[in-house]
Amino acid sequence: DAVASEGAVRALRVKVGALLAACLRSRALSAQLQALPPAEEEKVQKQLLALLEKMLHTSGQQMETDSDGEEEEGKGIRNSPMEEALQLVAGLLSLKGFVGTVEHLLARDDDRLRQRAVSYLSDKLQLLDASLPPDHQELLLSLLQPLSHLLRQGVRASKLVRQLSLGGIQTLARLFAPLPANKPLLMAAAPTVVGCLEREGGVVGAAAATCVATLVVHLGVAMLPHVNKALPRILALLPPALDALAPSAPPLEDAARDDALVLASSLVSAASRITAALPSLVSPYIPALAAALTHPALTSLAPPARDTAPGEEALLAAGAAARAGIAESVAPRILVPVLQQAL
Repeated sequence: DAVASEGAVRALRVKVGALLAACLRSRALSAQLQALPPAEEEKVQKQLLALLEKMLHTSGQQMETDSDGEEEEGKGIRNSPMEEALQLVAGLLSLKGFVGTVEHLLARDDDRLRQRAVSYLSDKLQLLDASLPPDHQELLLSLLQPLSHLLRQGVRASKLVRQLSLGGIQTLARLFAPLPANKPLLMAAAPTVVGCLEREGGVVGAAAATCVATLVVHLGVAMLPHVNKALPRILALLPPALDALAPSAPPLEDAARDDALVLASSLVSAASRITAALPSLVSPYIPALAAALTHPALTSLAPPARDTAPGEEALLAAGAAARAGIAESVAPRILVPVLQQAL
């Protein structure tokens, strides 16, 4: 019957995925690919791209079958032999082929494929550093444009895709901003990231705040026009985020509390990093920041709805680090009057 047939197809796909993964893990295959002459390498790269497209199609069909077309947002890439094989194929692609594949997937009107693309990019960037040749850095930075496009789409892209896209931009900035030629490319993405922060709250707003802070740290005073938009937004989001976690606040459900902790920690850390990067240029915002850093939620949190809540230690540590950081980075002539007024 139909159910038995679907089960047989699913089992066959698992076996094919396991076989592909075993072949792609082979050191002999990797050695042969590395030894190919340029002409042969280009041919094999095209074959790998074709294989990846076919595997993505097959994997997408399986996901639709398993979820009846309604996969839970944020469920993540499934841990299966086919998914492992997909990641192995992506790892065998040349950098040019890899960037082209990620760009192609980001352009698809399918959040599952977009999620895969940004996850592949994140995995790839974890293996790289600033010693990458400049032309390779430029190639990877070309992905800033499709990542920014996803962020401008707003709710047409899922929260997880927007969150991962911001993480990708942040990592690209952290790795490649030191090269002066890369700074204009990163600056071009800044308005989109700040716009995302101005529109979003929750985990996406947290990722946007962290991304803005990273851009400020690595691009410096050139980011000041964007800081004058981003920092007021961060300081506006911070009090309600902290109020929700204060000892006097009503208890939150576990998921809501976790999201509130992530948002509050990210906002505190972002404000602190921006202030440390541009201490003499953000003095108008110091009173509001100082007030936020003395909030009760940064010294004693409301009791959680369960025995332990992830993120509590991170928030308290972020508050302590921010208070120490503001004392170190802000000139006494600015900070002392603010503290006197607070008393």
